[in-house]
Amino acid sequence: MRYFGCMLLRRRLAATLLVLGFVGLTSNAVAQPSMAYYLKMPEVHNYRLTEPKLQAYDRIERRILSAKPSDPLVKAMLQKPPEHASLNVLEKSLEKTPLKPLIEGNGMTIREWFMVPIILRGAAAADSYYEKTRQLPGGIVSIENLTFYVNHKSEVTKMMSDWSDLMAKQEQAVDKAGLRKH
Repeated sequence: MRYFGCMLLRRRLAATLLVLGFVGLTSNAVAQPSMAYYLKMPEVHNYRLTEPKLQAYDRIERRILSAKPSDPLVKAMLQKPPEHASLNVLEKSLEKTPLKPLIEGNGMTIREWFMVPIILRGAAAADSYYEKTRQLPGGIVSIENLTFYVNHKSEVTKMMSDWSDLMAKQEQAVDKAGLRKH
C-alpha cells in the first residue's frame, strides 16, 4: 500500500487547514500553538492514527460542538492554554474538567485527543506538498499517518465539514450568550 498509488484528486489545503485549524472553540486547545512545534515531538510524530481513534475523535468533537453555551463542556473549551505548552501541561489543564470523562469514555486519552488534530493537519499539509511537488516531505508526519490520511481523506473531509457546521452554530450561540472573552 504505497502512498503514491493513493493519490486520487488534487487536494485543497486551504479548505482543509481552515477546518482542521479549529478557528473556533476547539482552536483554544490545539490550534493556538504551532502545529510544527508538536509534530517535532517524537511522541506526536510517532503516534499512529487508526480508524477506531479517528471515530472516537469524531464522536468527541460532535459532542463538544453540539453542546449548548451553558454546558460545562463549552466553558472548559473556552479556556486558552499557554503558547507552546507541553503535552503534560495541556493534559493537566483538562484533568478537572468535564472534557476528561468525555474523552476517556470514548476510548481516547486526553493526550491522544490533543495529538489527533495536529497529526491530521500535518498529514493534510504533507499531502498538499506532495501534490504540488511530487516529493514526499521529510519529517512532517510519518509515512503511516500520511497513508492513513490519504486512505481516509473522504471520510475526514466529511467529518471536517460536519465539525465546521457545528462549530459555526455553536460560536454564534456562544457569542449571543456573551461567553467569549476577547
